[in-house]
Amino acid sequence: MNAVFIFLFLITALPSFAQTNEMRAGKLRDSLNVVRAKHAIPAMGIAVIVNDTLAFLWCSGVRKLGDPAKELITDTWHLGSDTKAFTAAMIARLVQAGLLSYRSTIGEIFPELHGKILPIYDTVTLEMLLEHKAGLWHDWPEKYSRTVFDEYKGTLRDQRLQFLSTLLTNAPEYNPGDTFNYSNTGYVIAAAMAERAANQVYETLLDSLILRPLGISSGGWGPMNTRGLIDNTWEHEDFGGKIVPVDNIVGADNPAVDNPAGRLHMTLEDWSKFIRVFFSGQSILPGVTIARLEDALPAEPKGTGYRDGWSIMRRKWAGGLALNHTGSNSLNFANVWIAPGKHFAVLVTANRGRDEAANAAAELVGMAIQMYLK
Repeated sequence: MNAVFIFLFLITALPSFAQTNEMRAGKLRDSLNVVRAKHAIPAMGIAVIVNDTLAFLWCSGVRKLGDPAKELITDTWHLGSDTKAFTAAMIARLVQAGLLSYRSTIGEIFPELHGKILPIYDTVTLEMLLEHKAGLWHDWPEKYSRTVFDEYKGTLRDQRLQFLSTLLTNAPEYNPGDTFNYSNTGYVIAAAMAERAANQVYETLLDSLILRPLGISSGGWGPMNTRGLIDNTWEHEDFGGKIVPVDNIVGADNPAVDNPAGRLHMTLEDWSKFIRVFFSGQSILPGVTIARLEDALPAEPKGTGYRDGWSIMRRKWAGGLALNHTGSNSLNFANVWIAPGKHFAVLVTANRGRDEAANAAAELVGMAIQMYLK
């Protein structure tokens, strides 16, 4: 009798579980439409990972404001500074292989720059760069304009060496090692150190060490659409009180030398493959471990640390450790939250930047956490 009872319970209970998941999905689809319209975002996407499985994946809206072409699940999204976690993971693999150390310094990796860059930078470590503690500017000193970097010649590896050789002749904003100061430049320099250590260009290293091992095939750089075509997601600028579509032209993103800091794009499904790396202590990518991130968790309960492309903190809904990062080139927005201990994550993307997109993404993250974890 007991076996029969259990069998009957299972066959009646399983549909209710499926129904619950479908109800969540329906609510989240409706919420996405409401939030997107409320904040005037041309298109948004959301993915929810539960127990290592992509439990929900959806998008809503149009590729380009003013055109009827719908945003598709297979379209790509600009990740902005969420690229940094990819860059740090690639570097972690080089460290694990013995080609670099987190204690490696700029002076050790680029001995030919001794006497050409300011001496204070000789002892800046890879660790400082990955934790935004190298004292560097957010992008570059005010006396430079981005057109200087757009005009660089040679391979991207050559351009990154020229980039750091130029910028490191300027005094830092803070003494290296003392103060957290978020810096895109720091991640470009960290990538240049990886290029020198591995004798390969950054983009090839990222593809061979991170993207291909994870089965990520949609990765690319900069704006998503082909110039002049509505064949993928378009970026949108807030200009003069209006939302203006931006084509794939020079100036529609940061210069290509900045790829390691924030120019990666891919589908939400592919991004979720990378995010799942951070669910276990023994990563599927050798050298990329959750333990290294836990070590950067501040002692104070409400404190926030930073390491390897992640803000690191405690959250009750996450059961302790939580990871977060946002990314934006001001024309797009991406936000991801991870609860490693619960094997849960929510990823949100938008093809508009600035406050409206940030607020819309935050609302959807909160809704997803409420639906799936509370």
